[in-house]
Formats: sequence, C-alpha cells, structure tokens
Amino acid sequence: MVYSILTDERTAIQADPTVADRTMNALARSYARLASRGWLGAGLRNKYEMKLLKKKMVNGEPQKLYIYTLDSCTEKKEGVLVIQASKIHFYTIAIYGANYSDPRVQRVLSSIKIK
Repeated sequence: MVYSILTDERTAIQADPTVADRTMNALARSYARLASRGWLGAGLRNKYEMKLLKKKMVNGEPQKLYIYTLDSCTEKKEGVLVIQASKIHFYTIAIYGANYSDPRVQRVLSSIKIK
C-alpha cells in the first residue's frame, strides 16, 4: 500500500459551497485521468472504475471519499481517494494498493488531521 497527499490552494471564490463542490469534482476527475491513463493503455480488457462512497462534512468543510478499481483479466487493484477541503487548501489523498476496509487504509485516514 502506498499513499500520497497533494495540496491545492483554495481561493476566496471557492469558499462558496457550490464552487467548492465543483472544484472537488474536478480534482477527483484529474486524479482518475492520471491513475487510469497507463492502466487503460496497457491492455484492451483493462478497465478503471471510480465510485463516490461518501460525502460528508469534516470540521465544517466538505469531504468526498471515492473507491476505485483497476481491473484486468489477471488482476484487480483497489484504491481509495479522499478529496478534503479546508479553509485555505484542497487536499487530494490517494491510497493505492488496498481497499477501504483494509485496516492500513483506516489507520492512514484516521491519522490525517486537517485544520
């Protein structure tokens, strides 16, 4: 299991909940394109699927939790993507190589504190 945390500045216009929601959707789509590009190009039967699992508020700021799979005839790889807003940043937390119920994923998610 590998994880990464990326940050993007949150502008004043993105304080609006509708704009923040759209920005979070764009960040998730950008990650999906990045994660799937090589996988889909490596085989005709390879597929990539991402689903929104949860949408909630954390410390008064929106969070979206996605699960995704990279699937082929011979293997299936799973991952978790969290897009979290804070007052001044958007965080993209990508966990690759484990599913949402994996204790390691839960440990990573519970250890991250967003202010």
